[in-house]
Amino acid sequence: MDMEKELARAMQTGKVVLGTDRSLKAVKRGEAKLVILASNCPEDVADDFKHYSKISELKVIHLDKNSRELGIICGVPFTVNVLAVIDPGDSAILSAVGSG
Repeated sequence: MDMEKELARAMQTGKVVLGTDRSLKAVKRGEAKLVILASNCPEDVADDFKHYSKISELKVIHLDKNSRELGIICGVPFTVNVLAVIDPGDSAILSAVGSG
């Protein structure tokens, strides 16, 4: 399964929040089903999400794409270090990472 295609599909048909603050808020509220980190995500930010994943059993993955590439995959004109999938929509992104 192609993670990039599934992420793009989730962006189009589901609900995905972009950015550290919005993603962290979704995690704290228990709304996030999956968090994706760019390969060049700052270590302190990645550590925060890893900490919350241990508490909530949330799936957090490091994608092998940098923040610029992740922004392109998401179809936005800016870099994306962190995103949280709230609703996968018509995508199979949750099963692509083994969490659904």
